[in-house]
Amino acid sequence: MSAPRPLGMTSQGTGFELTSGALGSGALGSGALDVGADRVSSRRGLSAIGGLLVSGSLVAFAAAQTGTLLPESIRPVPAALAGAFGATGIDLHVGGLIAVLALMFASYVAVVRLSDQLSGRVILMTIGALYALVLLAPPLISTDIFSYLAYGRIGATYGANPYVLGPSAILLDHVYPFIDAQWVNTPTAYGPLFTALSYPLAHLDIAANVIAYKAIAAISSLVIVAGVWRAARLRGLDPVRAVALVGLNPVLVVYGVGGGHNDLLMLALLVAGV
Repeated sequence: MSAPRPLGMTSQGTGFELTSGALGSGALGSGALDVGADRVSSRRGLSAIGGLLVSGSLVAFAAAQTGTLLPESIRPVPAALAGAFGATGIDLHVGGLIAVLALMFASYVAVVRLSDQLSGRVILMTIGALYALVLLAPPLISTDIFSYLAYGRIGATYGANPYVLGPSAILLDHVYPFIDAQWVNTPTAYGPLFTALSYPLAHLDIAANVIAYKAIAAISSLVIVAGVWRAARLRGLDPVRAVALVGLNPVLVVYGVGGGHNDLLMLALLVAGV
């Protein structure tokens, strides 16, 4: 009589080992597939980052010649407001601009979805690069930045009250032609903190004011990004995805920072408080 064997044991005594080996090979194969998938996702993430940088660069380089990107009051843009890329001569026209912005939004969505395959350093460097590009471009889309200057000059230069008078009160001032027609009779809607900040800037020329307000917007956005990163970590969430979602948003980049909007200063204070 032969001795009883453990269940699953072959006559050669290797059945269990073969089964274990098969399972081990499957696990190794699965691991290799996971590594390969991660590499593909990483390449896609970096490609999406490239799409953001290319589209952001095109917006900045072409803004001075692309009327749709400019506030109506500076079409065509004066040389002093054309920014560092004003001499490129690139005009995207409407169709080209739509294509570039579509690429920018698609790349943004892809970066957010693939952010777990990207490092925080890559995301933060991309945010900084995009902000720098639009900072060096002319003011984008909105005329609000000229209203900030007008209200500052009403108070600081002419000694009047910007909460009572609109820009039409300084009709002969050199900033007046840059104000949007619908706001020329409107007193300031901004709070006293921002209005007080606009007073010392009012003594600078228009081009310097544009750079100053856009710099304030860019710095405010970086403060928002830092606050979001900190908040995400405190909540146990992925800070890389959080800052990608906020800091790379094309609306914030092109319209917010590119237009020098003071909303970002308010949001920076709000996020810092949170």
